[in-house]
Amino acid sequence: MICPKCGFEQPDGVECMRCGVIISRYKGPVFGAAGAAGPPGTPPAFAPVAASPPPSFIPPPPVIAGGRVLAPAGGGFGDPPPVAAGGTVYGGPGSVAPTFSSFSATGQDFLGTFELGKVLGEAFSIFFSNFIPFALLSALISLPVFAFAAYLLQAHRSPATALSFFFLALLVQIILGQLTTAGLTYGVYQQMRGQSPSLMDCLRVAFSRFFPVLGVGIVAGCAVGLGAVFCLVPGFILAAMFAVVVPVTIEERPGVSDALRRSAHLTEGFRWQVFGLLFVLGVLEQILVRIAIVPAHDLGTLLMISSTVNVLTIGLRATAVAVMYYRLRSVKESVDVDQISSVFA
Repeated sequence: MICPKCGFEQPDGVECMRCGVIISRYKGPVFGAAGAAGPPGTPPAFAPVAASPPPSFIPPPPVIAGGRVLAPAGGGFGDPPPVAAGGTVYGGPGSVAPTFSSFSATGQDFLGTFELGKVLGEAFSIFFSNFIPFALLSALISLPVFAFAAYLLQAHRSPATALSFFFLALLVQIILGQLTTAGLTYGVYQQMRGQSPSLMDCLRVAFSRFFPVLGVGIVAGCAVGLGAVFCLVPGFILAAMFAVVVPVTIEERPGVSDALRRSAHLTEGFRWQVFGLLFVLGVLEQILVRIAIVPAHDLGTLLMISSTVNVLTIGLRATAVAVMYYRLRSVKESVDVDQISSVFA
């Protein structure tokens, strides 16, 4: 059989072995006929198509740094350095998944690990750089406890009545501590974004999430207390598991049981570090309390001093827990602080 298109002689078949044309369907000029290419009966010389050379380089993936997408570097000498590709991690063309970051304004880098020293250092830095507004917020919310202390100082009550007021004030202090933690959590994330936290905005967030935060705080506190009563070690384990339950409730707004499970999931794999952070904070608080209560000679003075110390310690603890929650999400989920703060917009 001779192919009517290219003139290649070959065994009978459905298509040409050289040019691949389907013999029965070919309708073009017949090879060797008048006007067709080449002399009659002379097949053209076979010239294979040269294969295209392989690429000299494989372009690298986009470079992600500081929350912005950089164009990939060129493959040869003299190519320009990477430049911004017109998109950030949170919107616009070229948006990608967020990367690890720390203070947005300072450009500090967090290496994607949860280290006790780094979390403590960042918590102390944020707390003392905002010491006045954070302490003012804590003192403002703790005004009812100071009122109890003033009442006990001015009035001479029976020991049973004074003791009842004292324990009632401690209960109010615990409840208001959850409110303070909610407001300070917002302030911490505003500071981490390089913005000055507003006292009124902190109060607004605190009161808007007060009852959910109070609910999870009571449940988590009871669980930790029962674990500590029956055996000390389960109490420590539960304290580490539920360490970030308040930021979870403020940020993600789940139910009580979901918030507890979420906190347990985030702390999984890092509970020794979490326990170490809580232990360091607990030791510092106890040192301050022991030093401060030395001059106390009655319940009113004791309550006034302990409330003053609580204004300082609860701010530091709330700051550390907020930073811890952010760092755990950064390591496990590559979440940026701007994305965490977006729930307050």
